[in-house]
Amino acid sequence: MTTDHRKKILDERANKLAIVNRVEFGQSEKREFLSFSSGGEHYLLSSEYVVEVVRYKEVTMLPGVDRKLAGIFSFRGSILGAYDGEKLLNGKNGEKVANHSIIVCALGSVQFAISCEEITGIQYRSLSDLLENSSDELLPSIIKGVFDDSARCIDFEKLVKDESLKIL
Repeated sequence: MTTDHRKKILDERANKLAIVNRVEFGQSEKREFLSFSSGGEHYLLSSEYVVEVVRYKEVTMLPGVDRKLAGIFSFRGSILGAYDGEKLLNGKNGEKVANHSIIVCALGSVQFAISCEEITGIQYRSLSDLLENSSDELLPSIIKGVFDDSARCIDFEKLVKDESLKIL
């Protein structure tokens, strides 16, 4: 067998394997989510938007800004805004909760963090099981829907484009 023939066979196999990896997720296929709690609610965030989860560290508060921005902190040489998960996701302004983790998120060049009470793990869910959010009156518009166990699925792309991240 010649070197050219071997290379041709390997190239064909590589192309076949690459096709398998290009298959898009369907509604019934399970996707990976980071599961966390904030403000007494359970949330799911698609893992494709999670850069890293870090132990909560003190953030530097900024005077005169909306309280949903807990402050800023240094992450790998960059300064990121850290949003209070309870205020950002629930719109609640209750008592200060104990935050134990910071979820660093990104969509393209937009990078920020969300503080949360607890990371509860990685879960695999099918979007076909999601009860879609059809009323902004009951849930914020950044919630895509709710699963049977009351876990709220965050529509991350909508969150980034929504007014929620704007600081007043």
